[in-house]
Amino acid sequence: VVGRVKEVHPVPQQGVVGKAKKGKAASKKSDLRATVDLDMRESTLLEEKDKLTFDKVKVDSKYRGVVTRVEQYGVFVRLDGSDVSGLAHITECSDDYVKNVAKLYDPGDLVKALVVSKDADAKRIGLSLKASHFEG
Repeated sequence: VVGRVKEVHPVPQQGVVGKAKKGKAASKKSDLRATVDLDMRESTLLEEKDKLTFDKVKVDSKYRGVVTRVEQYGVFVRLDGSDVSGLAHITECSDDYVKNVAKLYDPGDLVKALVVSKDADAKRIGLSLKASHFEG
C-alpha cells in the first residue's frame, strides 16, 4: 500500500485495556502494535519535487493529460502529474477538419498531447492532440 502516514495510534494488548501488564515490559517486537492512518490522495502522494511545473514543460515534448474543459474553440488539457494546463486549439484537435470539438472530446478523457508553443510571460501552453504526432 502506498500512502503518506498522517498519524500512528498505539493499540493496547489483548486483555489489557488502560493498564500495564505486571512483570512484563513491551520490549519484543510482537508486543508492539499500532494502527496507521494513511492519506492516499493523489495530491498528497505526488510530492512537490515530482510535480511537473510550468518551467519544466518544453516545446516539442509529449505528455499525457486529461481533458478538463471543452469549448467551441478547442480543448483544455491538464498534464498528468501537474497543475499545468494548456489549450489545444480546434485546428490542433485532429488531423481532419473538425466542426464541433464536443463530438470528439469530453471532460475526463485521457489524451496524449504535444506542446507546440509556450508563452512564459502569459503562462500559456499551446497543445496539439493530432494523432499524426504520435504515430511511428
